[in-house]
Amino acid sequence: MPPAPKVQASPEEVERIAALVRNGKRPVIVTETAGRDPEAFKALVEFADALAIPVIGGRNATLANFPTDHPLYLGVATYEYVRDADPVLLVSARAPWYPPHKRPTTGKIVMIHDTPFKGHMVHQNQHADAYLEGDVALSLRLLTKAVRDGLDPKLVKERREYWTHEHDKVKAAMRAEQQKVASDDVIDPVTLFAVLGDVMPRDTIYVDESITAAFMVRQHLPIHVPQSFFRGSGGLGQGIGLALGVKLAAPERPVVLIVGDGTFLYNPIVQALGASKQHDLPITIVVLNNKMYRAMMMGHVHHYPDGAAANADYLYGVKIDGPRYDELGKPFGLHGQRVEKPAELKAAIEGALAANKKGKTAILDVMLSR
Repeated sequence: MPPAPKVQASPEEVERIAALVRNGKRPVIVTETAGRDPEAFKALVEFADALAIPVIGGRNATLANFPTDHPLYLGVATYEYVRDADPVLLVSARAPWYPPHKRPTTGKIVMIHDTPFKGHMVHQNQHADAYLEGDVALSLRLLTKAVRDGLDPKLVKERREYWTHEHDKVKAAMRAEQQKVASDDVIDPVTLFAVLGDVMPRDTIYVDESITAAFMVRQHLPIHVPQSFFRGSGGLGQGIGLALGVKLAAPERPVVLIVGDGTFLYNPIVQALGASKQHDLPITIVVLNNKMYRAMMMGHVHHYPDGAAANADYLYGVKIDGPRYDELGKPFGLHGQRVEKPAELKAAIEGALAANKKGKTAILDVMLSR
């Protein structure tokens, strides 16, 4: 069966958006799902690089969209850079502010998407000034050519130097956050993600089903190549199945599932571990164990700040007296280890990776400080 045809914007539409970018004072890109297509990931890198436009990862990103070590990458949800931007290019992204009409910038807003008008969304109106509809990779490559041909090389050079400096500031702040907890005697989530990023190979695929740690996951895990990050949506309990499906599609790449202990219990653990063994799909499962449904705890206080739960410090249904998650794979002969100290993390992750190479799924039960 031949592939479906790709929709392409008209030359007039491309030129209209190109003129906005070419004449803009300080264009900035925000992206959430551009990486659904590996070609769009590559095209976004080419577009940003050719024109020296910085890229912000959206708070609700569910895919790997841009390399985190690229000098034009500005981190996750650093929306302060949008304030003085003109235009703001939403590449496969919704408006990162809510409600959409409360725009934080006086610059033009451009939405670039294969389906920019989404009938299934209740709040459809994104209050954009312009739309470019069509295959994202193709649209970006057409824009790159249209803008680059009329752009001042001196301007590109000045932009690149400025945004590289801002990238370095964002990275320095991230390192400072890591160093702040590096000497703790307990494992902070930031420490875990920093070590995980250091130990795992560059082509590792991360599947995220964390909740309260989700923002830290996006901030601190490195992304280098397309299809390196996936996050399910719509409900809890999908993580192991999603990770096994990813491993089935990319058997040569390491796959790591990051999941909270509460969320882990929503998953069909026994069936999934059995499927992992039966179908030779070795993955590493990192359980973020803080012994609680932390999202539920935060919800009690957030929604009812003057309620009994907050005032009496009685948070019903929050604590988890869970099992030894690292031992759940024993009936299937899988690898498991509980990790309680920061000094144990590196060896534990290396051990899980070694088990994967031998065809065994590994479960790391990581005891966290929060």
